[in-house]
Amino acid sequence: MTGLAFYEEDQFIGFALVVLYSAFVYLYYLAIDPDKRSSGYGAKALKALEDEYPDSAIVFEMEAEDPDRPNAKQEYVSICEMDLIFPAGIFITIKY
Repeated sequence: MTGLAFYEEDQFIGFALVVLYSAFVYLYYLAIDPDKRSSGYGAKALKALEDEYPDSAIVFEMEAEDPDRPNAKQEYVSICEMDLIFPAGIFITIKY
């Protein structure tokens, strides 16, 4: 397992734990500082992983959360448009 930390300038934003396989990279855990959420940092972290492992598909699971959350609709749109943001090499499984 490999850990990666995400910073903006000197400010800690979050971290990821990944498991490297020959055919893909499994994103085991992604955490973004609660004060930084809903600001695009999760998408930036995924892009950084894509840049770090350009020859590997990135695979992760996402748990469905409470649809009554204030930003639930925004997150759903982001998930649906993920293939536009990350054209190839990222696969998502959403757990319901």
